[in-house]
Amino acid sequence: MQIMIKHIANHFLFLFILFSVQGFSQDDKPKVDSITDAAQNFVKSGNYKCDSAAIYIKNKDSKKANKFYLEAIKDYKKAVKANDNSFAAYYNLGIAQTKTKDYKNAVASFDKALNIDATHSEAFRERGIAQLGQGKDTMAMNDFNKAIDKNFEDAEAFYQRAMMYEKKHTTQSALEDYSRALEIRPNFEAVYLKRGIINNNIKKDYILALNDFNRVIEIDPDGNEGYLWRGKTKFNGGDFKGADKDLSRYLDMEPDNVEALVTRGAARINTGNNSGAVRD
Repeated sequence: MQIMIKHIANHFLFLFILFSVQGFSQDDKPKVDSITDAAQNFVKSGNYKCDSAAIYIKNKDSKKANKFYLEAIKDYKKAVKANDNSFAAYYNLGIAQTKTKDYKNAVASFDKALNIDATHSEAFRERGIAQLGQGKDTMAMNDFNKAIDKNFEDAEAFYQRAMMYEKKHTTQSALEDYSRALEIRPNFEAVYLKRGIINNNIKKDYILALNDFNRVIEIDPDGNEGYLWRGKTKFNGGDFKGADKDLSRYLDMEPDNVEALVTRGAARINTGNNSGAVRD
């Protein structure tokens, strides 16, 4: 009996020591976590600055936007110093470098991010965009393919690959990728615009083109490109009054666009507005 009690006591002593050691190693972890938290704080700071830059981009103030992107780059570099194994730090650094057209360093940053974690489709996609900035189309296409292989729900990757197909005059593949992007993200304005241009210029399917440009304007009624292309498409389809109206809306914002003036002038000739045509 005494032997059994002694055995049980020894067993509990062993468990006490084991859990004490485990507890110590758990307490030791905050040192690593504190480094990670420091990196996260720098990443968050950089992200806020990129958000500010995006607002200036929307307002067409590229100078101020670039200033914020450069400040964000400083934050992301601090994050990398705090934690050299931070995917987020390298990934966001690459994004900001791409925005400032520092494509070579952007590719290097995405390389490091992917060395840390190669499961993120967006890192392949964004590296592809940076490769495009360097004129490396083949490497860019490889990255877009990898992004799609990793995530078949990556609408942006399909959009980027579609533009590559369009550049290579592989129209049908471009249309398929644009359509897939819209299946994933139904309000992807830029895709409707791109697909509509193909339908208007190459397929000569003005009904499909109008549907696409209608969606562009529906999504962003204050945008201008949709009115330009819908006006041109209406002109091609013989709706000259509609073309005049849309092109006039566009020219209110871009009064010196020669193509829009010529097309509206031609539309006005067809509606009998000769004086307006002459002015255009």
